[in-house]
Amino acid sequence: MTLLERIRKRLEAFGQSRDLTLMTKLFCEDLCWGHSRGFTPRRLQLPSPLSCKITAVPVAQMSGLPVYCIEWPQEKLPGVTARRAVQRALASVSAEHVVWSVSQA
Repeated sequence: MTLLERIRKRLEAFGQSRDLTLMTKLFCEDLCWGHSRGFTPRRLQLPSPLSCKITAVPVAQMSGLPVYCIEWPQEKLPGVTARRAVQRALASVSAEHVVWSVSQA
């Protein structure tokens, strides 16, 4: 099975189950990133006009660069303003990071 096929399979399985261990397997087993040691889930309060709470869950890291999964509280994925607010909220935890968002729908 090619890498692209493995990625597609993991993403489809995640879409059905929403099991974050599948994303850890995608990054750590398929893409050869490291496990997210030293990073913990972060509850973030986003400022107005968003005014919502989200949780950033670390799923992997490479050379100290963490990948966070965020389950967005709306059906539509976050727009530019929301993504910038998430980036600013995470900046105090890690200056650089990768954010991967999924909608609750």
